[in-house]
Amino acid sequence: MLHPEHLRSRAGRTRRRDVGRFAPAVLTVVGVAMLSGPVSVADDLVLWGRVHATNPDRLVEPISVSAGIDHTAIVEADGRVVVWGNNYTYAAATPPVLDDAVMAGCGEWHGAALRATGEVVVWGSNASGQRNVPSGLVATTISVGGAHTLALRGNGTVAAWGLNDLGQSSVPSTATNVIGIAAGHRHSLALRGNGTVVAWGWNQFGQCNVPPSATGLVQVVAGGAFSAGLKGNG
Repeated sequence: MLHPEHLRSRAGRTRRRDVGRFAPAVLTVVGVAMLSGPVSVADDLVLWGRVHATNPDRLVEPISVSAGIDHTAIVEADGRVVVWGNNYTYAAATPPVLDDAVMAGCGEWHGAALRATGEVVVWGSNASGQRNVPSGLVATTISVGGAHTLALRGNGTVAAWGLNDLGQSSVPSTATNVIGIAAGHRHSLALRGNGTVVAWGWNQFGQCNVPPSATGLVQVVAGGAFSAGLKGNG
């Protein structure tokens, strides 16, 4: 999701706020880190890389995890969202009280959660409109990019908001009958019901040049500067 150059450029930056109080207790996950080697926390959480300090006393029954550039979010079975990591722009601040979240995502300096009602709740930086959720949006799934967010509606259309400097939030008219979405650092993907992909946004490294062989796909993912799709035949 995030460009590796951004990880390197921020490695030595002094953090003004660093909230790292939370860690899962029932799930094995990959987290964002500040330590060089793997660290086991509460037997069931393994973090490696640049791991922020953690304290495994806040989680009960985590069901999903998402990692951003410097923070991590976990959704609990009871619908709560627990976040920890670098809190420079309050991306790791405990989000507004949620008791019905079904999924969450982490961006560069913001986070988002999808409620069971279809409402999208966003917290953290709003420097590029990351928290400006479209009015009346009801979503079935979300994907969080570097500084933008995608949401899939039940009618197969895509909503996008946040940073749009390279067109990553300008959904093309061809993105119809969409069944899956993926937000990268500054590009976006939509998987259509016929197994083809629509890509838009930053394309410096060809991440939006969908190859002719990308057909019959059942899943797409967007990295910092690349895209990938899984075919139905495995």
